[in-house]
Amino acid sequence: MNGFKLLIIEYDGIYGIIVDYTSDSKVMNYLLKLEEGIDNLDYDVVVYSLEELIKWYDENIDKIRSNNYVFNFDSHLKNQNILKEIKGKLTKEDFIVAETKGTNKKPGEKLIFISHKSSDKKCDDALRDFLVGLGIPKNQLIYTSHPLHKIPMDAMLKRLKYPNYVKSVDIYS
Repeated sequence: MNGFKLLIIEYDGIYGIIVDYTSDSKVMNYLLKLEEGIDNLDYDVVVYSLEELIKWYDENIDKIRSNNYVFNFDSHLKNQNILKEIKGKLTKEDFIVAETKGTNKKPGEKLIFISHKSSDKKCDDALRDFLVGLGIPKNQLIYTSHPLHKIPMDAMLKRLKYPNYVKSVDIYS
């Protein structure tokens, strides 16, 4: 398996383990930029973010080991090794192949989140239909009242915890 596929598979686990341990702004930035790099197929951003996370682990693994409140040290050790393995396997070609395969979400493509109170459902149904009618793909919509547009809770929780990472536009009806 190539480094990029491995990174896609392992990212959520890497993120979860690190976030459970620290909320350090620099580390959070590297994690969020790593996710952005994955989404945008940006090799340079991914490599830089991986290097910084590996450095962070190298500098902090002994503190993590000796921390009496850390009960998942083995997971941190595995994380550190996975990050190094991914970086070792990662090639620029992995990103080119991923880009040409055509995924559901294009690089840099944003999601549209539509949330409303129950009395506005009619208006918001119309807004959703309008957006789809304009050609916005359904997989770009997160609409709380429509069964096809489920809320990805893991991504939602991340964005709620780090609101400065999210750019939004509010429309009031």
